[in-house]
Amino acid sequence: IRDVLDDPGFNKASALQNHRKELIRRKQRMDLLLQTIDQTLENLRNNNIMIPEDLYRGLNRETAMQYRREARQKYGEKEVEHAEKHLMKMGKEGFQQLQAEFKACGERLFALRHENPASGAVQAEIRRHYQFIRQFWGTATQEDPQAEAYAGLGKMYTEDERFTQVGGVAQPEYAAFLSAAMSHFASHELASR
Repeated sequence: IRDVLDDPGFNKASALQNHRKELIRRKQRMDLLLQTIDQTLENLRNNNIMIPEDLYRGLNRETAMQYRREARQKYGEKEVEHAEKHLMKMGKEGFQQLQAEFKACGERLFALRHENPASGAVQAEIRRHYQFIRQFWGTATQEDPQAEAYAGLGKMYTEDERFTQVGGVAQPEYAAFLSAAMSHFASHELASR
């Protein structure tokens, strides 16, 4: 260690800056763990604990199981379980709030569907959409921005009308708009991270 510190080419300021960044990352992880524990304790006190079925409330059992089975086949058992555990940690109120905010985001995007997918207004709303998706995936705190996965989700919207129905009606133009906006965001905002 002394040899490294005494080396004239060793930049102490740079080393300290790097060490500081790493400590901040560790602190953020610890803060997140503490927040999770506090939220779990609060949920226990208020009987706000979720069970897996709560994640699929509003769907009939067959449809819910079909969606879950498709997700496991496409993304893997581990990823689906990780996402479900993350969502259940939110508690019923937190999950309902996330769903409501995501729905409102979808409504705003639907209203913007005739705009250029790369426009500032659309991309600002897509940024919110991306943040909600990362929460649903349980990956919001991970460093990997998942650019490819997010763009892939947009592509899936054009291939499966269930995910871009509005009022029970398939919206292929909306799906194409959403896919283009998500692809633009992934390639211009996420790929550079």
